[in-house]
Amino acid sequence: MKVKVTENNDIKIERYTISTITSGHRFCDITNKRWSKTDRIYEADWGAGIDSLYIKNDSIIIMADIENAVIYDLAAKKFGYQIVLIDTHK
Repeated sequence: MKVKVTENNDIKIERYTISTITSGHRFCDITNKRWSKTDRIYEADWGAGIDSLYIKNDSIIIMADIENAVIYDLAAKKFGYQIVLIDTHK
């Protein structure tokens, strides 16, 4: 399993894919470094597209092909960070 990590002084974000026979589900977990608590940001299937993730001030910006995505779970806010989803095709 390949894990992509993005972090700053307060949080660590890990993105990874778990493949099944028919598809691959992508997961994104956030860990609050101060409290050592981990929670899920999203579970999705972006299809053939890839996602990019950035931390800017108090926002977590996720850029993905949401037009062709199946999003099973998506948080709006975690540990004081606003989750922003941007379609890469617009």
